[in-house]
This record gives sequence, structure tokens and C-alpha cells, in this order.
Amino acid sequence: KIRHGPLPMWKEPGGNYQFTPLIATVNTSISSVAGSQAGVDESFERLALKNFTMIRLGGDWETYFLGGAAEGIHLANAGIGISWGGINGTLCSAADLNRWTGGFILPTLTITGTEGRFCIERAECKFELNSENEEPLAGEMWLAIRHFDFKYETGKESRQCAGGNFESAVVSRRKRDLVNLSIRLTMDPFEWNSTLFGKGTMELELRNLAADGLVSLPALFQDVQVLAYQLSLANRWEKMFAEGMKILAGFLEQSPEIELTKLILENSKGDFSGRAKIVVDGRKTGSYPSPWILLSALIVDAQVSVSPDLLYYGTSETNAPGLIDLFELRGDTFKARLRAREGRFSLNSRSFSLKEFIK
Repeated sequence: KIRHGPLPMWKEPGGNYQFTPLIATVNTSISSVAGSQAGVDESFERLALKNFTMIRLGGDWETYFLGGAAEGIHLANAGIGISWGGINGTLCSAADLNRWTGGFILPTLTITGTEGRFCIERAECKFELNSENEEPLAGEMWLAIRHFDFKYETGKESRQCAGGNFESAVVSRRKRDLVNLSIRLTMDPFEWNSTLFGKGTMELELRNLAADGLVSLPALFQDVQVLAYQLSLANRWEKMFAEGMKILAGFLEQSPEIELTKLILENSKGDFSGRAKIVVDGRKTGSYPSPWILLSALIVDAQVSVSPDLLYYGTSETNAPGLIDLFELRGDTFKARLRAREGRFSLNSRSFSLKEFIK
């Protein structure tokens, strides 16, 4: 239902009527359509999805997404069952579509399949993004999940992971032709296959990412899809590889950096912590970087610390006893440090060449 301005009488999602100058308001809801696929149409109707949009006189607009609680929704052809507590979301945009703000709240969601189940409680997201002249998005995004539970079963194999108070925050900033990303993840104690882990924190920085390269990646995949009807599979891969190498070279010449500034994982068997920084010297990569040239252009400094009980547990779970040889026992903690520069590597106190490292 569309109501045209400039002075439409409209009802906001909260139920109150408003009388505000607008270009138009749009109300949208899902209903059954004769001849639609049995089951699918009914399932989506039970989700009770509604949308309300206001288009202001300046061209900017605001839209609300609403959905009522529903249980026992089955997608028969996919073998999937869905139950959820509804959804409440908003999305606002400037008239030039260069600035976006919004978010959503999802009280509960349970998805059940033939081989497992995924449940979340109280998922909430907020974001504020902007983009100009086809540049990559910049801004902030935040996501929090109060509780999650994932269980996978097939035959004799069973895996389960459950935890709570998961939070992630991503910040993207542009500086001339470069993009910097900051990522932070935190989580309260969680359980993995009956093993209890403590709080976890990760902070990651990605710096000097070429903005034009980030824009070119989606365009590359779109071109490949178009060429799917014109070229053979081998020729498509050849073209994709060639174009991908051009984008990679553009990334590397900006000397990108990846820095893991904090990684902490607490566990009943002990703690694990680490940090790392990887830098590519763009002066050495050239226009067609081979793997050997790329490795010689890397500058790496990575350090980890792990308690003995946790290291022994990890080696037994992965059936890789040789992992202990990578560490040195210092006091009551196992430590390891890997460094690389100009094709030379060192692990703890041992130094070796690239060929020796590969062996």
C-alpha cells in the first residue's frame, strides 16, 4: 500500500498515526498467492514479515522491518525447520545512497535440520556506513549474541559448541587511497565437545589495503559469471587468475600489514595468548609476484605462549605430538617465536633459510 505526499496520514510501526510532510509511505506484507509452491508460501506467510518505508521530501528514506514470532515452520524440500521470536530492524539512507545507518534485534532463532541444530538468543546488530564514488564502505558495525548453541550429528560423529555474550566490532577507515580495518572479538566461557573454555579475546588490525583493489574484487567475480556463457571452464579460470594477479599486485605494492595485537584464550587446562605482525614490503613484490618473491618480501614476527597442560591436551587431541618441538619451556610456560625477513627465518633460537623452512 502506497500513500503519496506531500502530507500523507500514516501509521508508524508502533501503532501511532502521524501527519508529517513526506513524498510517500509504503507498507508491504507477505500474503498467500494462488498457484505458489505448496508449503513454501505458507511458511513465509507465517513469518509475518512486514516492511514500512518513509520517503522524505529531501530524498532520504527510512524503512522498518518487522516480523512476528512463529514456531514449527517447515521447508519440506530443504528438510529444515525454523522457529523464531520475530525481528525488529531499521535501515536509513541518505538521498545519494552514500550513507547508511541501521540495525536489528532478533530475540530467538532456532534452525533444525536432519544433521543438527543451531540456536541463538538475543542477537543484536548496529551499523553506520558510508561510501562515495564507488569507493569501499567505511564506518562501524557491531554485533552481539547473548547465547548460541550449535550441534552437529551424523552417524557416530557428534560435535557441539555452546557459549554466550559473543561480541564483534568492525571499524573501517579510509585514508586517501587506502583502507584500514580494526576487528575485535570477545566471548564469555564456551563449551566445545564437553570441554569448557574460558573467556576469549581477539584484536586484529589490517592496514594499507588498496581501496581500488577492494572495489575491483566484486567486479571480477561478476565478470566471471558473465563470461561463464562465453568461455570454457579452463579459459574462465585463466582469465580470473590473470585479473586476480593484477589486483593482488596492486594490494602488495601498498605494503599491507596484518597485526594480531591481542589473542587470549582461557581454559580450565591453562591459558593461551599470542600476537603477530605480518608486513609485505611492496618495493620487492613487482607487478607479477610469484610465491617465492612474495615469501622473500614478508616481514613476520609472531609469538605465542601456552601453559603445559593445555599444550599437552592440544597435541593429544590433534594427534600431533611434534607440535611440542616448536616450543621452548621458559619457567612454567611454553613459548615460541617465529620471525622472518628477506627469506631468512628463525624459530626461537634456531635460524634457517627458506628452503630449510619448507623442508
